[in-house]
Amino acid sequence: MSRVVHIIPAARLRTAREDLMLDQLCFDHLYSVLKDRSVAGRVKGYLEATYDANPDLARLGMVLPLGTVVELPEFALEQGSLSGARLWDE
Repeated sequence: MSRVVHIIPAARLRTAREDLMLDQLCFDHLYSVLKDRSVAGRVKGYLEATYDANPDLARLGMVLPLGTVVELPEFALEQGSLSGARLWDE
């Protein structure tokens, strides 16, 4: 049984810069919550959950148009939901 380690809160964001892709938007949100680039970069499933919450985003292409509103879902990080490991990780 997995154990919840952290809850990423839901958010509604509007793209405010050009050439922004959804994976970068997701990473920025994860980093703003987790305050750790290494952990934010290893979260599994958040991008997919964001596409599920915004089914029309895939039609927009890789680069989101300026002003696009994206609903970022609440997401439970469970032990084991982080991929990869480095020698200096605990």
